[in-house]
Amino acid sequence: MTSNTRKPAGERGSRRRRPPEEPLSRDRIVSAALALVDHEGLASLSMRRLAATLGVDPMAIYYYLPNKAALLDAIVEAVNLDLPVGSFEFPPALDDLVVAAGRVLRAVLLRHPHAIPLLAVRPVATPAASIPADAMLGALVRSGLTPAEGVAAIDVFSTFITASVLRQVQYPAGPEQDPHVQLRQLKESLDETESPNLIQALAEGNLMDFEAEFEFGLHALARGFAEVVAARAAQQGRVDRGIGMEIQA
Repeated sequence: MTSNTRKPAGERGSRRRRPPEEPLSRDRIVSAALALVDHEGLASLSMRRLAATLGVDPMAIYYYLPNKAALLDAIVEAVNLDLPVGSFEFPPALDDLVVAAGRVLRAVLLRHPHAIPLLAVRPVATPAASIPADAMLGALVRSGLTPAEGVAAIDVFSTFITASVLRQVQYPAGPEQDPHVQLRQLKESLDETESPNLIQALAEGNLMDFEAEFEFGLHALARGFAEVVAARAAQQGRVDRGIGMEIQA
């Protein structure tokens, strides 16, 4: 190419037109870390690998997140913040609230299946990560539970849903397969005197799939929480009637 040869218009100044790289920030780091976990699993996450993904020196990450533990806490936070807080503002019936919230949480966890083992063992450690729990606690208390009961209900609720989804996504045959395939394979080797109930259940052949089992357990939880409120209301009604009768006497 001679000095008089001009580049095509599409080539001239291409470097100057390249959009500036997004500045490094805590949000950008956490978003990249969660994406890495979503696509490749927790085992793939390291500060060095994350830095390479971001195109930065590993030491730059430590300015925003001082260690690997802080990064893991931030991933837990990110998944929790994926929960729409408004989803906990459901109709006042407690059982409807629990069922609707459970379905929302399950959907979020299924979007981040590789992060579920981390969520199952790592407690919420940042104020931002607790925002959805606070919203749900408020809804539970408005529906009739005491604050202490509400906190316990959230613990039971989240444990059930996390374990249910974890079982589904880690099942060897895949999340869309029969969760009881291994039990069915044992059918011929089961002894009628030792396992009569399992044999009968397998003979009927209509065991639930993952979705049905989740809905069964979720509705059972919802009814249980609602019964706590109903029992207290009934007890309070008996007390009020007793007081009324004493006043009339």
